[in-house]
Amino acid sequence: MTNYHPYLPQQNDPYIPYPQARMDPFYEQRREEKHMLRKTASGLSWMLLLVVLLMAVLPSVENGFLRMVGYRWQGELQFGGYTSLLYYLVNGVTYILAFALPPLLYLAIKRQPLQRVLLFEKTPFSTALACVFLGMGVCMLANFPANWMADFLEWAGYSGTLPDSPLTGEPSIQALYFISLAVIPPLVEELVFRGAVLHGLRRFGDGFAIVGSAFLFGMFHGNLIQLPFAFLCGLALAFVVVKTGNLWVSIAIHFLNNGLSAAITLLQWYQGDLLANTVYLIAFAAWILLGIGSVVFLAVRRKGFFRVSRTACALTIGQKFLHMIVNPGGLVLFGYCALSCVLMMYL
Repeated sequence: MTNYHPYLPQQNDPYIPYPQARMDPFYEQRREEKHMLRKTASGLSWMLLLVVLLMAVLPSVENGFLRMVGYRWQGELQFGGYTSLLYYLVNGVTYILAFALPPLLYLAIKRQPLQRVLLFEKTPFSTALACVFLGMGVCMLANFPANWMADFLEWAGYSGTLPDSPLTGEPSIQALYFISLAVIPPLVEELVFRGAVLHGLRRFGDGFAIVGSAFLFGMFHGNLIQLPFAFLCGLALAFVVVKTGNLWVSIAIHFLNNGLSAAITLLQWYQGDLLANTVYLIAFAAWILLGIGSVVFLAVRRKGFFRVSRTACALTIGQKFLHMIVNPGGLVLFGYCALSCVLMMYL
C-alpha cells in the first residue's frame, strides 16, 4: 500500500499541476503563437500609426520648404492658400511618401524582401478579370451599410460627413482631382494593406489574414461612414490577392471603385445631379450583375476557388483577433481610430 497525497500527482492521476502543464507541447505552441501574433500585429499597427504621423507632419515640412524657396500664400481659401495646382501637388507628394515610406521601413527592419510581400504572380486573364468583377460587385454592395450608417448618424443628429477634395472648373485641376482620388490611393494603399499587412498576418491563416487586414483597413479610415464600406471592400481586395497572388488585381478593383466615384463627381459638375445619378445607377447595376456572373464562373470553372486554406494553429479565431488588438501598437491604433471617428461626427 502506497501513501496518497491529494496534492501530489499519481501515475494515472488526471490532475496535472501547473508547472507540468506548461511543458505540454500544445500549451507551448499556443504561447508561442500568441507571442508572435502580438509582436506582428503591434509592428503592423506602429507602421500604420507612422503613416498617420507622416500625413500630419509632411505638409508642415513641405510648407517650410516652400517658405524657404520664397513662396507666398496667395491662393484660394478652399485650397489652403495654395494655388490649386500646388495644392494637389503637395497633397499627392504627402500621400505617396506617407504611405510608401512606413511599409518600406517596416520590411527593411523585418529583413523581408519586397518580392515576397508584393505579389505579382502570373494569373490567367479570365480569372483576374472575374476577380475584378467580383471585387467591384462587393464594393457596390458595400455602399448599402455605408448609407445606413450615414442615415443613422443624421438621425442621431451628427454630421457624419466624408472628407473630400476641393474642385474647380479648370480641366487641369479636374485631371489632378481624378489622379489624387483614383490613381495614387490604389497604388500606395494596396502596398500597405494588401502588401505588408496581409503578408504579415498570413502566417496565422489566410482566413484570419483576410478578415484581419480588412478590419485594420476599415479602422484606419477613421470615419464611421467609411468604416463598414472599407471593411467589406477590404475583404474582397484581400481575398483576390490571396487567391491570385497578384496585387495588380486588387489595384485594378481599387482604381475602378475610386475612379467611378471621381467620374460621377465630375459628371455632376458638368451635367448636374440627374444625369450623374442615372449613370451611377446604371454602373451600379452593371457591376452587381458582372459580380454575380463572376461568382458563378469562378465556382464552376475554378474548382475550390472560394475555399481558403487553413493553417494549423493552436489559437482560436477569437483569440487571434483579441491578440491582434491587445498589444501596445494595436491599442494605440485602436484608440486613434476611435477618437478620429468621434471627431469626424462633430466636424
